[in-house]
Amino acid sequence: MASVKLLVKKHNVSKKDGKTPIYVQYNYSRDKRILINTNRRIEVKFWDFKNDVLRRSHPKYDTISRHIKKTKLEIETIVSIALDDGIDPNPEYVLNQYYGINQGGDNTGKKDLFEYFEDYIKAKSLRVGKHTINDYYALKKHLKGYEKWSRSKLDFKSINYWFYQNFMKYLNYNAVKPDGEKGLAVNTIGKTLRNLKIFLRDCARKNIIDLIDLSDFKVYQEEVENIYLTEKEINAIFELDLSDNKERERIRDLFVLGCYTGLRYSDLSSITPANVKDEFIHLRQGKTMNHVVIPLNETAKEIIRKYNGGIPEGIHMNDFNKLIKGITKDAGINEEIIITQKKGSEKVEKTYKKFELVASHTCRRSFCTNEYLKGTPALFIMKISGHRTERNFLKYIKVDEQIAAQKMLEFWNSQARVH
Repeated sequence: MASVKLLVKKHNVSKKDGKTPIYVQYNYSRDKRILINTNRRIEVKFWDFKNDVLRRSHPKYDTISRHIKKTKLEIETIVSIALDDGIDPNPEYVLNQYYGINQGGDNTGKKDLFEYFEDYIKAKSLRVGKHTINDYYALKKHLKGYEKWSRSKLDFKSINYWFYQNFMKYLNYNAVKPDGEKGLAVNTIGKTLRNLKIFLRDCARKNIIDLIDLSDFKVYQEEVENIYLTEKEINAIFELDLSDNKERERIRDLFVLGCYTGLRYSDLSSITPANVKDEFIHLRQGKTMNHVVIPLNETAKEIIRKYNGGIPEGIHMNDFNKLIKGITKDAGINEEIIITQKKGSEKVEKTYKKFELVASHTCRRSFCTNEYLKGTPALFIMKISGHRTERNFLKYIKVDEQIAAQKMLEFWNSQARVH
């Protein structure tokens, strides 16, 4: 049975002013409910949690009490009229009626959510790298996709817990990835939600909107089971004779150079002879804007000499990712790999050949892992990889149980020799 009540969350108190919002909670069913912000905020001590009413001791009791009761009555009226007219008063319908989304309200001179988001991206583009801007545009694409999927216009006032639940469902099962497959990975969904929350908080700070309760917008993350290539495997790729196919040869050379420099593809593909000085690459990374100096081993120097002090140019990342798999296959790298991922609440296991999982990012992960296994101090590797904490760096590298045990045994033996 649908019900409407006033609600204050005890633990949702702002550190800034010690106040918490007053909501109208609409309970459509046992597992479907929404919160509508009354735009009134109080200190928790002024709320009677037993009776869900404002205490008369509040200095502005009359005005606040009148306003929140009026908001509650409006929701009750929407539900009552819908039932009388034989309409299902589901949460989406109630929100649309309350905020006038389907009533053609006059918004002359007012920007909508997406216009404010464009302003936000333009302002951010002056301070962040291209990759971050691409993430913002990906968020915009998913919000537009959600509008189409849900058949409802997305507005600031419709962003609440009901929206969060539906948006999560859309991202998990309906959002389309670049390869055409539906359903995003857990970490991609997490990044999307983080960026949305940052944008909404920015709007609240600028007084574009009232503060939205985002405490229940949970951001989930899982450990990524990406692969890396050993130095033996990288050498097998480098030693392939690809002289009969210059495109594959150029892609192979760029891939191997990436495995020995640890650069993101966007940085790797932008190297020019001016970046190469003696035995080092000097570069400002596009994502973090950090200046890095990368030493070149003999294989990397051989590749750079082959291209007159530069790199193979004009290779699009899509072509790179497509062809490098076949090149890796020809090098005999076909070990079976089991990947476990979450899709919604389910765990899905898939078995791949190792070459099927190789892509541009494999270069960077292989560099970090191989250098770590050789004993290069993590701090030195992080200077190149851009990881800011050792904790995140250690999550990033790929060290399986056998290698970890072998490295520990080597450490014990070295300690025994010292003593």
